[in-house]
Amino acid sequence: MNLAKSILFGANGTYNFCNINVNFKDTEQGPEVFGETLFAKTANFLLGNPIIKAATFGYLHVFIHEMGHVLAYKLRGDHSTSEINVFTRTCRGKAISTQPTNLFTNLAGPILSSLWEIAKLVSATACAILLPSPLGLSLGIFLGAGSAFWLFGEVAYACSRKADWEFLA
Repeated sequence: MNLAKSILFGANGTYNFCNINVNFKDTEQGPEVFGETLFAKTANFLLGNPIIKAATFGYLHVFIHEMGHVLAYKLRGDHSTSEINVFTRTCRGKAISTQPTNLFTNLAGPILSSLWEIAKLVSATACAILLPSPLGLSLGIFLGAGSAFWLFGEVAYACSRKADWEFLA
């Protein structure tokens, strides 16, 4: 139950999930994203708002994103204990492993979290269509807006990480 409380509401805690240490902590800001631009300030404001984080399932998104990185490490053969840190103050995360990163481990997090958000969008559409009008439409908009928020964040972050895409040149 405590892991669920951390994933849904950002409660501090340390857990062992499938032999992966998972820490939800409010002691650090987490990795800096987007620099000092107006976009960065807006993103930091939104990610610092507890209502936005809870309403868009932000902690779950970050947990799934970082779990994607750790699962990629495990698929590459790193069977040592990996660690996930979720920084609840800024709704950011960091996957830690003994192995160096590569393209596969870098892309695994955004791919897994984007698949999660797409599943939420499909669920939002289903709610809007299948449930009675006031409830279905409200739930569909709620889920869909949260998914769009995090999908946009994944794309914006990928675009800001120009150095990660130099292999395409």
